[in-house]
Amino acid sequence: MESHQPATAPGASGRLARLAAARVAVQALGFLWFVYAARRLGARELGVLSSGLALVVVLGGMSDLGTTRTIVRHVAAVPSSLRANLTRAVRLRLGAGVALGAAATAVLPLLSDLRPEVVALAAWIAVASGTTEVDFAALRSIGSARSEVRVLILERTSFTVLAVSALALGWGPLVVLALYGLTNTASAVGGAVMAHHLGPGATPAQPFFDGEGRRTALSSTLLIVAPRVSIVVLVLMGTAPAVAAFAVAQKPTEALALLVAAGAAPALPILRAKVVAGRGADASRVAGHLAGAGLAASGGLVGWFVADPQGVLALLLGGGSTLGGAPVMRTLALGVVLVLIRGALELLLLAHEQAGQLVWATSAALVVTVVVGVATIPAHGPSGAAWAAVAGEAVGLLIVGRGAWRRAGRSDLLPPVVQGASVAVLAASAVWVLGLGDLGGLGIAAVATLLGLALARRNVLALDRLSG
Repeated sequence: MESHQPATAPGASGRLARLAAARVAVQALGFLWFVYAARRLGARELGVLSSGLALVVVLGGMSDLGTTRTIVRHVAAVPSSLRANLTRAVRLRLGAGVALGAAATAVLPLLSDLRPEVVALAAWIAVASGTTEVDFAALRSIGSARSEVRVLILERTSFTVLAVSALALGWGPLVVLALYGLTNTASAVGGAVMAHHLGPGATPAQPFFDGEGRRTALSSTLLIVAPRVSIVVLVLMGTAPAVAAFAVAQKPTEALALLVAAGAAPALPILRAKVVAGRGADASRVAGHLAGAGLAASGGLVGWFVADPQGVLALLLGGGSTLGGAPVMRTLALGVVLVLIRGALELLLLAHEQAGQLVWATSAALVVTVVVGVATIPAHGPSGAAWAAVAGEAVGLLIVGRGAWRRAGRSDLLPPVVQGASVAVLAASAVWVLGLGDLGGLGIAAVATLLGLALARRNVLALDRLSG
């Protein structure tokens, strides 16, 4: 049985590394099967699949109710409350997901060209994947990474094999979405069993909707929904081919951002424990190193995406692809830098129980994204949706940065961030100046990524020292 170290015990970097490695594998598999789908499906079918996947994220975010973060807040402080808090969190997540999914299935087809079966499948996946994330959050709160790694790898491997097989046999997007639902449901059940087996359970559950819990619920929902609302506006206002063009450009950038964010997520208990112990300066330094590590590790690819998006898509989809999306990829790649900085600062604010700051930031980001999207999508299609997404991220970062700045000094945050971002600048400059073609750009990105990983390792080692 896995030991349950406190979140601040030495070896935090080892747990982060295991989870990051698992998320790398998961994101790689997810990326590869989507690229295969983009090559096998026509623009309209790919648009249907992408619409369903976009709804999964939005419905999941709206039904989160802060459960994945509130459970960390409670269990990291009182580990013996894991079972009771997990049971309460799962019930809340299931109830909200089923109710929202039923409403969406009834209403959205009346407002757009979405088919009811696509919305229903998306709602099922959102419920299952959301429950799995609650399980994982509970496991992280007791320092248990190995179980999450096992479930992640098994689920995504199973789905990838099944989805690729279904596409190879000529089955369409509805079958792929159904397979997604099945494998996520299996993960939700397996994660819950592991969490109940590994976690102590003598203490009753704490309230999920006290003042801080309500702010966390609202901020978590907005945090998940706001960055993806641009594609939802595109789904409602655009065509299936436009959604497909946006999706193929978004997938590499989103996978990269989610990968880095997932690697940083287990640090929330560490940050929270620092703040509770009165070591706020150390918490700020941890947040700075998290942002620096994420930017450094992803900088090579971000630079390549910005400098030569057409080459990236040609390598992924084949030179004869007519889906388009290069301008969208360049815009969204710039947004990745904003996402990674904001993500680390958000964790710092949550550790200080400042979820109210995130409510303001994400609300503003959501409003800006919708307004810009509605204004630009009719004339510019997927490019308008990309501009809307980045505009929302910029506004959110400004507000979150202002709140985090009050709790951290410039020396804690800026140096790692600047160093990490410089990797992307160097990679983009090299691709532009040398102009070596598609494979040459990939080579430059690979070299820059190796340099970035070395810099990221320094940040993670510094994080481990601060976790002692």
